Amino acid sequence: MCTLVAILRPNATSRVLFLENRDMPEEYRTDDLRVIDGVVSIYDHKSDGIVCGYSTGTGIFGGLTNVLGYMGPLSRGKLLREVLTSSRTLEGALQTLTARLRGGMYSSANYLLGDMERLYWIESFGREVHVEESNSYLIITNNHRHLRGSTFLESSRARGAFLKTYLEARGTVTTDEMMALSARHSGPASICRHGSRATLSSLLFSVGERAEFFYSSGNPCRNRHRRMELAVRKAI
Repeated sequence: MCTLVAILRPNATSRVLFLENRDMPEEYRTDDLRVIDGVVSIYDHKSDGIVCGYSTGTGIFGGLTNVLGYMGPLSRGKLLREVLTSSRTLEGALQTLTARLRGGMYSSANYLLGDMERLYWIESFGREVHVEESNSYLIITNNHRHLRGSTFLESSRARGAFLKTYLEARGTVTTDEMMALSARHSGPASICRHGSRATLSSLLFSVGERAEFFYSSGNPCRNRHRRMELAVRKAI
């Protein structure tokens, strides 16, 4: 069902740490790391969209997680791809995303948008949109926090609660610690998922003097993240 974490100023050398575990049925499995128009992303071959990504040209990044409850005809992944590949500023990305969502054509979801200074959590359900800003961190699973009408998932609550406790107990978080989190098992609060909706891939990036990308194809508990040698600009 996907777990997304973004942290600003997580340690002495990083301006941003970002992690998304992609949890989907087996038919979505593919080698899905792509660079699309300068956006390093987890690619969804079924929709030609993306699950998350980082723009090497602008420093804007984002991700999405599914929320059950409302069905729309258009692809959320294609929308996120459009926003990250075409926006020049975070404000422009947020404006484009929220305007499109208010048309009511996309299934309910959570979105994250951010840059080196701010993070936004965007909830959507039908034509309703709620935006929450953070200058520290965001943890997003598959429940809404503000909008009503979606299906509540206990496993999403448990994952979010564990991650919140974990982050607030630490003054700093490293890339290695985020990798370990992505592979964590603990019943309903497991970040690495198995079964009918398993973790098919995981993308972690750290942005400091340069942007570094780490990718796991398959469950992170069995397939450790590998540093990806990608030709990207210095972080903005």
